Amino acid sequence: MRLFGGERMTNIMERVGFSDEAPIESGLVTKSLERAQSKVEAHNYEIRKHVLEYDDVMNKQREVIYGDRRAILRGTFDSREFMLQTLEAKVDNVVQGNAPENAHPAEWDLEEMLNELELIFPVKQSVAVSDLEKKDREEIRRLLQAKAVEAYEAKETEVTPEILRLVEQRYLLLPIIDRMWVDHLYVMDHLKSGIGLRGFGQIDPRVEYEKEAYEIFEDLKSNIADEAIKGVFRVVIEQGPPDEMQGGTGPMLTPVPTLPTGEMLPTPAAPTRDRNIRTNRDDEEPAKPVHRDSRKVGRNELCPCGSGKKYKKCHGAAA
Repeated sequence: MRLFGGERMTNIMERVGFSDEAPIESGLVTKSLERAQSKVEAHNYEIRKHVLEYDDVMNKQREVIYGDRRAILRGTFDSREFMLQTLEAKVDNVVQGNAPENAHPAEWDLEEMLNELELIFPVKQSVAVSDLEKKDREEIRRLLQAKAVEAYEAKETEVTPEILRLVEQRYLLLPIIDRMWVDHLYVMDHLKSGIGLRGFGQIDPRVEYEKEAYEIFEDLKSNIADEAIKGVFRVVIEQGPPDEMQGGTGPMLTPVPTLPTGEMLPTPAAPTRDRNIRTNRDDEEPAKPVHRDSRKVGRNELCPCGSGKKYKKCHGAAA
């Protein structure tokens, strides 16, 4: 009644002092209730009508994510170009955040700029704050962009391009996309379940859903790229023992099983097994059956002790 009955009905209810337990028998109030009920039903219908429109938004996001996954599985995804674009975007964001265009160079936080980039790639090995102090904003951006590319190419040379492509696509991007996409679905379900309430504030729920869904999806793509590029610079390839079949040493790469969908997941290394392992079961003698020397006494027979009682009431009572 307070939401849909109108201002006049709200004033009447407050003036009369209706409580939730008091029965309403007034004809005027009854008609107001009917009108309010009609408005509620119309509002709920609008909410249900937008369900398909909400699904269309999710389908567009699903097509983007599934398209990237299929490209990775088919080997058509250019992960190198993706990583370089991610590095460029991260450098631009860090420079913009710590050296805004409308700020005086004395207000730039160059140390924090390097600290943030250090979380992504090892920039402090080749760049110091003193190297940036005498440069303008664009020169700083170009320098950091070049250092980012150098760091990536150094990692590529270290582990070889073939192995780095494999790690980027199968061991970084695929698991990250799958994990974050599941979390994204929970967020979108939560958004959809409560977006209809925006209608009470005279706001179109569909427009609000599309706007917020776009922002959440952009955050999802940014988080995927951010975690993937950080993982690239933490890749370490260890040399294992000589391979008995092929000879020599090589990178320790564990075979990766393929799921029915074609997705490949990393598996932990199988534990080493000693073929000579044995237990103490062989040390124990097998159990032998118990043989009685005397005949088994029936429960209703006389007890062998000579008491004259039945066995079940004498020594057999305990059994």
